[in-house]
Amino acid sequence: MRTCFIVLICTAGLLAPVAATASGTLTGASNAMNPALSVNGLFVAETSNDRDDAEVNGARLQEAELHMTAVVDPFWTANAIFSVAPREDDASSFDIIMEEGNVEATSLPWGIGLKLGKFFLPFGKHAPLHTHQYAFVESPLGVASFVGAGLTETGAELAYALPLPWYSDLILYAMNADTEIWDQDDRDPMFGARLSNLWDVSDDATLELGGSYMRGPGSAAWHGFAGDFRVSGVDLTYKWISSSSSHGPALNLTAEALFPDPEAYDGSPLGWYVMGQYRFHHNWWLGLTHGRADTDETGAPTAWNGIGETWESKLNFTFAPSEFSGLRVEVSQYDDRLGDADDLRFSVQWNFTIGSHPAHSY
Repeated sequence: MRTCFIVLICTAGLLAPVAATASGTLTGASNAMNPALSVNGLFVAETSNDRDDAEVNGARLQEAELHMTAVVDPFWTANAIFSVAPREDDASSFDIIMEEGNVEATSLPWGIGLKLGKFFLPFGKHAPLHTHQYAFVESPLGVASFVGAGLTETGAELAYALPLPWYSDLILYAMNADTEIWDQDDRDPMFGARLSNLWDVSDDATLELGGSYMRGPGSAAWHGFAGDFRVSGVDLTYKWISSSSSHGPALNLTAEALFPDPEAYDGSPLGWYVMGQYRFHHNWWLGLTHGRADTDETGAPTAWNGIGETWESKLNFTFAPSEFSGLRVEVSQYDDRLGDADDLRFSVQWNFTIGSHPAHSY
């Protein structure tokens, strides 16, 4: 009897894929209704010349993402992205969060775009990126110091292509203030806007000029000051790729500046970076960036995690044989101008994606 039972179980296991293939799924639904899936893994190994803490010495999972996207019906498409990352207080444990979960309208009149749910805010060029899309191992200090490294909120976004001779896109959004830069106990929402303009400089090159603004109830724990927090930004991006050969030379140049304006602060804090990436041979890229975060404080810094005035410079080489994988070697230097928190760091980062891979933002 035991032998017959085992034979029946094995036979059922062999026939299940055949039945699923015939009907699409075990429920009889078509596979066309299943969402497209992708998984991204991002690992990094680092060593610091000036710091001895485990955070920047050793190998770790930087982040993993599960991305699901599908057409809901003729009026909506949906995205869901779950992130897995080590906990800040215990690197052996992991937090699982929903980074994005939203629907986008596909049939609104007059070319209006509508997004509802949770998503990265369209502020500037770097803040909307997922970690595996970064050009360098970490976020630019001039961005992360003031608006954090994961600016994802829940609410609504409207987009409209302005009737201008060039491509011009206006985005307006109103969201819950749930991330760490906002006062989560305050019932007031945050809101913002972005205007981006794109021109064809030549058949091989484009130029983009963007401006961003957002406002909400600032977090005293993050900024060091309670009350209204406003921040504006401007960014300029130049992209060139040779049209004469596949995987030929290519160049990306980006400059971005942030101007935070906390209600209870009289200074003029500033964050900025300039970045360049050049594909010099087939799948090989050279990256270089330089930036600064400055809280404009003359005494001991108390706001923005004690940044004070800090400069950063980074150089990396990336081997990217396809859009699905990349191996990066990077050296970075941080100088806080006070002499007690400098850091010379060496990093190796491995990035891979399996499954359906949605296109990145331009």
